Amino acid sequence: MARRSFLCAVLISLLLLAPALAQAQLSPGPLVTWEDAPGPVRKLGRGLANTLFGFLELPLAIQRVHYLEGAIPASTFGVASGLAAAATRTALGIYEVITFPFPLSKSGFRPLVEPEFVRLPPERLP
Repeated sequence: MARRSFLCAVLISLLLLAPALAQAQLSPGPLVTWEDAPGPVRKLGRGLANTLFGFLELPLAIQRVHYLEGAIPASTFGVASGLAAAATRTALGIYEVITFPFPLSKSGFRPLVEPEFVRLPPERLP
């Protein structure tokens, strides 16, 4: 039983580290950026990020509507638009994880939604 759970932990760790190892081998120089990643690797990372963190669209939409229009619109329209954005981003993230090795017909590996990742408002960034 202990051996089986150890092997499962090792396998999961290797699966989670595989994209990082692939990214590390892209260029020999020390300045490897995320934009240097080839299409499928970036698409997989984007899909995982949007699947795991797509729910953050809900509070961001509420905050954005509250800032622009006030508390009552934020409690109605902000919640509705946040739920729609969160569901869309999460669904597209799942789609990108499943189809990451295959480019889309015309756009290749470009993101299906902009911005590519969930982003905090600039005033919240350090």
